Amino acid sequence: MPRSLSVSTDEPSSRATVYSAEPVLDDTALVGRLRYVLAHGVKEGLVERSAEWPGLTCLPQLLGPARRLFQWFNWTKRWSKRRSEDTAAGEGRFAEEIAEPVELEVAPLPCWEGLGEEERQRAVRGLVEQVEAEARAQDKRASSSSTG
Repeated sequence: MPRSLSVSTDEPSSRATVYSAEPVLDDTALVGRLRYVLAHGVKEGLVERSAEWPGLTCLPQLLGPARRLFQWFNWTKRWSKRRSEDTAAGEGRFAEEIAEPVELEVAPLPCWEGLGEEERQRAVRGLVEQVEAEARAQDKRASSSSTG
């Protein structure tokens, strides 16, 4: 069931922030959501290729055996030690003693579970190629309209 939440502040100059969550009802829509995620940075013209995006991305895991480890800061541990001098002073918010390594694991899309790993990788490469080709075409249109 679609849900939406609107949040607004009392400041007259602020704009309302709208969040909308909608269910993904079919395989085509699910692949479309993956395509949207893979397009991040490319569609905005920030990078030319999806692989160049410096932010959080699942592309390395989708294309091969890459492992991604992140630090998760266990706030429960932090608050259980909140009487300590470091925490009370605001230090140690991101202390190594409360950090735990977490691996980003990427599971295949349900509609791709029957495909072999190479077939899934080929499908992901196809999505990335589409995104990058569309971005190049958009750039070409934008540059030709600005020079014309």
